[in-house]
Amino acid sequence: MVFSEALRDRKFLKWMLTLSLPIALQNLINASVNTADTIMVGQLGEASIASVGLANQVFFILSLILFGVSSGCNVFVAQFWGKRDLTNIRKTMALSIMLSLVPAVIFTFCALVTPDFLMRIFSNDEQVVALGCQYLRIIAISYIPYAISLTISSSVRTIERPALALVTSIMSLLINTCLNYVFIFGKFGAPALGVEGAALATTITRLIELIVVATVLYTRFSMIAIRLKDFGRALHLRFIKPFMRAVTPVILNESAWGIGVAMYSVVYSHMGTNVVAAMNINSVFDNLFRALFFGISYAAGVIVGKTIGEGKEELALEYGKRFNVITPVFSIAFTVLIAVCAPIVWVIYNVSEEVMFSATWLIIITGLYAPLRNANSVQLVGVLRNGGDTKFTLYLDLAGVWFIALPLGALFGLVLKCNIIIVHAVMLVEEIVKFILLTHRTFQGKWVKNLVQRM
Repeated sequence: MVFSEALRDRKFLKWMLTLSLPIALQNLINASVNTADTIMVGQLGEASIASVGLANQVFFILSLILFGVSSGCNVFVAQFWGKRDLTNIRKTMALSIMLSLVPAVIFTFCALVTPDFLMRIFSNDEQVVALGCQYLRIIAISYIPYAISLTISSSVRTIERPALALVTSIMSLLINTCLNYVFIFGKFGAPALGVEGAALATTITRLIELIVVATVLYTRFSMIAIRLKDFGRALHLRFIKPFMRAVTPVILNESAWGIGVAMYSVVYSHMGTNVVAAMNINSVFDNLFRALFFGISYAAGVIVGKTIGEGKEELALEYGKRFNVITPVFSIAFTVLIAVCAPIVWVIYNVSEEVMFSATWLIIITGLYAPLRNANSVQLVGVLRNGGDTKFTLYLDLAGVWFIALPLGALFGLVLKCNIIIVHAVMLVEEIVKFILLTHRTFQGKWVKNLVQRM
């Protein structure tokens, strides 16, 4: 019933596709940047793949904290956009930048000063640790520019202008791929820097990205371009109190979830460097395919948040139900596509046969869970969070990682000494539990909350 209604509503489908396709393409391009990194570094051997993958766990945790800040702020941006309240959108963006800079500065300092300590959290392999430290000391410089760029581009997307992020991502893909080729392998007179070259290429790309994004914000989207006075106004108690009440659970959600997922790498590293390499290859393919559905997740957030901001709570509830049904159905085709693409690892990576075999099956298992994982992402990050139900999403996300996936991974991987293929399949059981609870919550309707009505 809900599915057929969604397909008949041409206006809804057009709105969803108009928002989701550019964002999906943007995230696919971003994932392609990481893919290019991994493929090029993959030519240097398994230790290099493992070192870059584990070193990037530091950035992974930071990026999730920053995503928590930006997505929490975008709950307000979307609802203020529904009210056409541009002043409060600017204040929200200013506060988002201030909040983002705190973890970005801390992570930059730690990666520059104590890279060895950070790497040894994830691995005891001396070669992997040494290479990872080389990578961290350079990539750390990119953390602060990334934090500011993320806030600007995500806010612009939330006011239904996804082109900026898309164009920036295309530019980043081209620049990063070219610079990777030059600095990793020493082309056109540059020294061959290996993993340091990959870090240098990414750092330069993110600095250019910030310059472009900031320039476009102040020339093309001046109505939401932050003024200096917006930073002071954002700290007014009347604004910051309801803001932090809703956003804090989102920041805690992404931070604790990110740390939990990073702990997966600790489990994998204790299972061996080959396992880490196989999981990193799987992550590349996983990120490529999930990037497409992040577009739907973002579209769901904008549509639901804006509709609530307009005061149409019942319609927002209906839209939430539609996304719950549409996403897993659309995902089935990608399950087949992932399975077909899995054997590509035998062609593009210079790793052992054992790693290639494991990676192939890991990719297939990931594909089998794709409909549930994509549906959960859209419902949790897109619908419920932007509907204002930030505490429920916090509890559910943390329970999935810390009480289901991580304990099962430790039990089957470290205690029972099972193969990584079995460990991966068992850990993904959390997605089944989350899908059941998220579906119940969505149709229950308690998640619809207008956060900006009195602001």
